[in-house]
Amino acid sequence: RVRADAPAEAWYRAGVRERDRELLARVIDRAFVSSWGDDALDAAAELAFEAGDFDEAYMLWNRIHTSPEPDVAPGEGPGGMKARLIYPDTDLNPALIEAKKVLCLLFQGNNERAVTAITEYRQRFPSARGTLGGVDGLLTERLSNIARETTLPRNPEATLWSTFAGNAQRSKVVPHAVDIGSVQWTTGLPATVQSRLPSIRSPMAGNSPEESLSYHPLVLRDLVLVSGRDEVRAYDLHEGPKNGDDPLWTFRLRDMMGQTSVVAVRPAQGSPHFTMTADRGRLYVRMGAPETTLPIRRGGQPDSNLVCLDLTADGKEIWRITPSERPEEADLAFEGSPIVADGNLYIGVTRGGAMTHSYLACFDAATGAKKWRTLICESSSVTPFFNLGSISHNLPTLGAGLVFYNTNLGAVAALDQRTGQVRWIATYSRDGRDDISPNARGISFKSDLSPCLYHDGLVMAMPADGRGIHAFDALSGELRWKTPELPSLTHMLGVAHGNLICTGSQVMAIGLATGKEIWRWFDTATATAYGRGALAGDYVYFPTKTHIFIIDQRTGVLAKPKVALQEEPHNQSPGNLVIAEGYLVVAQAKSLTVFCQYDVLINRYRDLIAENPKSADPHFRLARAAEDSGSVEMAIEHYRATIELASRDGPEEERTIRQVAKSRLFALLIQLSQKESSEKNWSAAEDHYREAATIAPTLQGKLDALLRLAEMWRTAAAAEKALAPVQEVLADGFYLYLFSEF
Repeated sequence: RVRADAPAEAWYRAGVRERDRELLARVIDRAFVSSWGDDALDAAAELAFEAGDFDEAYMLWNRIHTSPEPDVAPGEGPGGMKARLIYPDTDLNPALIEAKKVLCLLFQGNNERAVTAITEYRQRFPSARGTLGGVDGLLTERLSNIARETTLPRNPEATLWSTFAGNAQRSKVVPHAVDIGSVQWTTGLPATVQSRLPSIRSPMAGNSPEESLSYHPLVLRDLVLVSGRDEVRAYDLHEGPKNGDDPLWTFRLRDMMGQTSVVAVRPAQGSPHFTMTADRGRLYVRMGAPETTLPIRRGGQPDSNLVCLDLTADGKEIWRITPSERPEEADLAFEGSPIVADGNLYIGVTRGGAMTHSYLACFDAATGAKKWRTLICESSSVTPFFNLGSISHNLPTLGAGLVFYNTNLGAVAALDQRTGQVRWIATYSRDGRDDISPNARGISFKSDLSPCLYHDGLVMAMPADGRGIHAFDALSGELRWKTPELPSLTHMLGVAHGNLICTGSQVMAIGLATGKEIWRWFDTATATAYGRGALAGDYVYFPTKTHIFIIDQRTGVLAKPKVALQEEPHNQSPGNLVIAEGYLVVAQAKSLTVFCQYDVLINRYRDLIAENPKSADPHFRLARAAEDSGSVEMAIEHYRATIELASRDGPEEERTIRQVAKSRLFALLIQLSQKESSEKNWSAAEDHYREAATIAPTLQGKLDALLRLAEMWRTAAAAEKALAPVQEVLADGFYLYLFSEF
């Protein structure tokens, strides 16, 4: 400490004076156990908290040992798990440090955990005083007051889907559940192929090469974005394509002269995936050929581009870059699309050859200028075939000021977001590579996307070339737990109620604290997952080939009836699911379909009616949504308004919706009349039968309504009333003509 204190003090004081997190990080990295290590942790946590990085702030304060009991190990967490690099002998106020950690939980919105933490804090520090939130006082009272009085601003990102898996931690849980609702719109997408050559291990059981689920759309308020190899399309979330099948706007990487580009231009192993990330009005997309390594004997260069588009200017290109401008690095290729934070974007980079090199790179999000690139590992070629390339799409993950990267080459790494310095690298046994038995088949791969997932100080990895799920301490890389041999799992969807939710041939919940199975759900009739599911509210949305199952996150039981998308009224196939803004977006193999829950649709159409009170179209749309949701009376009301507002002599579209409205209103009035007559509400039933006869779209329909009315009164033993509608029919000469024809 004597030797380290002088430079550590200089770095610390300069970091505080200049509010420089990198200088404070230098103290933490290079002089952690100096007399200034705890001060640097505290100051860095304060800056992180002020910047809204509550998780990083919590992790920094958590590295200061505050427990007075000698039998409690520093950093001990749930289940006896320990983290390393804990500052051992702080002279800071331990009660204040613990209070700041509780404050982080409150501002993270982790209310359940915060309430528990406040209760424990009250027991541990009942009379501690300090300054919290600029106010001095009893800390237990300050925390209770803040918890009671502070209304956190609504997170504007909570209902968006801005990157793969929803957020930078790859663990999105949408706040509110959605009903599948009705098909709002659908549009075609270019078909993709899984690979030119069958993988050793199928990426998803039941998928044929012609049914690769490659598309991973984003939802940003009123926009749905979907990218392919050479283009990005934007659609209106509410209305869908315009003028038939046209998007709102399209960005093309290159002019294809009207031709559709193929997905794989060379023999390659793997499946193409198309992901994007949106941040602060900009869209960042990895575009070009999906191959990341090329056949060794055939040479050539990867076609790999990173493009930044302006979402406020209909996708206008801001910049585009390749992995390197140096000729000797022309064999570098971008992996999947980047993740963005604090003005920086992070993206995986791969170099092929006899040995595959895996890098993580950082670029300036505004300009595309390179900031750093760090080599993580190199390993034997990812394919066992010398004449084949490979298609991979590895994605980074953010958390606690670090960027985590699953290389799928036998290593998982954590790097400092600001400097690119490697914090730790953890290795695992590669499935097949480490098998020295005579029957070993070589490495086998699951080719679906498997980025790390970060949650509350833990990093979970499900390597494509390994077995099981590995959980690492985010700060130290220490292995917390590893699952035993599991059923075939494809996706880690996120963390809910303290459990990691995974899907594949089954749906499983794995306890974060222990790595033990909490519950398991499967349906033998529908086999395995078909597409990536989603978490919303308290439910798991699990797509298979034929249905979407909605499962309770806490108990693992089927919470709602399964939805048969391929049957009426949907007539759609499942795929990769995205839930945002009250909509369910399904990215299928060849199309994009948007479902909307009925209450969202109805409220939207009411707003449109208020804006355009003399337009028939929003009334018609509201009536259709109300009818689909079973709100018969609401549907009748707005079909009536549609007929009144739509002119017989107007444009063809207006005449069409008027005719459809009359047909649907007629059917609903007959349905309502039958219900009322079964309840012996004769008068109301007669009114609706007569209205049905009046607006019937055909003479046969009018006749049907009047005869049904007569039959109702006959059943009610009211002969005179039963005779009246029959006399109306007989008095109409046209009906007599119809009868004479028979």
